[in-house]
Order: sequence, then structure tokens, then C-alpha cells
Amino acid sequence: LDDNIENPIGFMLFTQKCAEWDLQTLNDMLQKHPQFASSERINKVKTILINKEQTSEGKKFKDFEVSFDGKTSRLSDYVGKGKYTIVDFWASWCGPCIRQAKVLKELYAKYADKGLDFLGVAVWDEPQNTIKAIKDHDLPWPQILNAKTIPTDIYGIQGIPCIILFDPEGNIVSRDKQNEDLINDVNKAMEGK
Repeated sequence: LDDNIENPIGFMLFTQKCAEWDLQTLNDMLQKHPQFASSERINKVKTILINKEQTSEGKKFKDFEVSFDGKTSRLSDYVGKGKYTIVDFWASWCGPCIRQAKVLKELYAKYADKGLDFLGVAVWDEPQNTIKAIKDHDLPWPQILNAKTIPTDIYGIQGIPCIILFDPEGNIVSRDKQNEDLINDVNKAMEGK
């Protein structure tokens, strides 16, 4: 990057690398290389990183609204209602999402009767495909369908599955964890109640 910073290859490398950086690193690099600060693509990445930071662990949930098939659903219909809530942002075509469904079903079996709520939010997907996947994979929790990019823009989600654990007041306790890391965070929250 440093060797090519003044030519088109440097710009290409900068735009590729910036998606891997956190917000502070991106800001530092833009201060060092202000010629890239006006790039629409880089500013889009910066907005994603800002939104992700504003919805990181310890922050309050940000509400969103999705209308589908005559019904309007809001995240606030499920989160901040006095219970811990796992929200899974997923899509039917996403292999890692389907693999995490097994982990979520294990957590559901363990904690659904002990005060842990679950919600699926289908993003970047066609509703008929989501509905089929819910049936095929026997997902028993409520789902918000056809969310498109609404929540992923608000939460700065760049890849799915993105699983967020909210506390009873709607604060983010765990974000972007999977498998054992997710199980450990959920166990800690539910056993510390």
C-alpha cells in the first residue's frame, strides 16, 4: 500500500483493506492519506463502521421497522421487554447461517423455558426462500421476514450470520459471536440473572 499510495493500485489496495479495519484505524489512515477521504466507496465503509460501533457491546439497541405481507414488525416488539433476547440476522442461502441454526436450536432447547427469547431477522433474502428454510430447518422462534438491508445498514452488518444477544433492557451484551463463544456468552448471561 505504501509503495503504491500515489497511484491507482494504491487506491485499489486502500479500498480493499479499509473493510478489514476498525473505525479508529480507518480514521488514522484517512488522516495519513487525506486524498482518499472523498471516495464514495470509502465513505460507505466508514458509515458501516460507525453504525457497527454505535451498536457494539454495551450500547442500546437501535430500532427498525419492516413491513411484509400487510404486517409491520419492529425490533422493539421483541427486544427490551424484560427478557434476554437472541436476534439472529440470517438468510436462507447462507451456509454459515444454517450451521449456526443448530447452535441456536440447542440454546433454545436449554433456555427458551427459562426466560430467553429468540428472534430471526431474514436479511438479503427472498421471503419465499426464507419461509421454506424456516420450515426445512424447523426454526421454532418468531421471524421478521423480508428485512432486506434495513437492519444490516443500521447495525453495520457486513456479513451474516450476525447474532446479537440483548439484555432485558435492550442493551447489547454479545455481538458477532458463534459456536462456543456464543454459547459461553449466553450461559454467562442466563446463569448470572
